Amino acid sequence: MSSPNRLLPFFLSAALLALPAHAATARKQMSEQDILKQETVSLGNNRFLIYSGTAGEHGQYGYTVDLVKIEGGIPHFDPLFIEEYNPDINRSKLEYGVAFMCLSYHFDKADSSMTYTIEQEETHERLQLKYKLDVDIFKLQEVVSQKTGPCPKEPCTPTPPKTIFTGKP
Repeated sequence: MSSPNRLLPFFLSAALLALPAHAATARKQMSEQDILKQETVSLGNNRFLIYSGTAGEHGQYGYTVDLVKIEGGIPHFDPLFIEEYNPDINRSKLEYGVAFMCLSYHFDKADSSMTYTIEQEETHERLQLKYKLDVDIFKLQEVVSQKTGPCPKEPCTPTPPKTIFTGKP
């Protein structure tokens, strides 16, 4: 007769092997458009932003953004930077490459601004980050926070949004 402790590694291995199959089944239920998203934004002067997103957890997508310039009919990737927000110190830091997880994003071509929203499950908070594209840098303009946790008692009104960071103009 086998002891439960000797069978534990077997059951853990079986469970781990089943995870990829479960994830594949879940992805089959989603259409290809739901898994991958891509958008190209023309900036003028033969410059383009290419947003590429892949479905992640909790309805959020992992996006990367590339800056492409066409010279002589040949596309070239140009460096692109972003001021990443650090909530622990309430500051931004310039980073090479643009990648972020979000529920949704919007690039406004008229004023070269990008806004995206993220949910932070662990802190029960929704953050909206607003950027302005300055040639090859997404400069952080503002971070707005809103608590999303459960209401202590009914009736409940949502906590109003609050600006927690304002960048340099």
